[in-house]
Amino acid sequence: MRTICRYLMRPILGNVAISATAHAIRSFIRADDLIFRWGGDEFFIVMLGFDEQQARFRMSELNSILTNINLYGLTEKISIKVSFGFAKFNSIGNLEKAVQTADAKMYEAKQAKKQAKETSKISYSAISQTTAR
Repeated sequence: MRTICRYLMRPILGNVAISATAHAIRSFIRADDLIFRWGGDEFFIVMLGFDEQQARFRMSELNSILTNINLYGLTEKISIKVSFGFAKFNSIGNLEKAVQTADAKMYEAKQAKKQAKETSKISYSAISQTTAR
């Protein structure tokens, strides 16, 4: 998001891009999923009952949704690229560890994209809960 602000020289557009991303996430998560803003340009999503493969499939849609979008204040379409990390948890007792793991994986993906010089990105961490059997 900082890249959008610097590149476009319009700090307000960062907030518009964050809002567009939140709207895109809400468009495909289930009513039982939880979404939180996790820092400046990061989101944290809890998908209950999903394994990592299901969560990854669901979140892979986000980059497609955010491709060639119109943002208020711009005359040209832009694409917002997201970085993500996943971790599962089986109980509330290991939720903190899952959050740390997902955040670390997201950071690794974000760094890889930064090296590839993406022009805009929003990051989120997602975790899924599996039920103990």
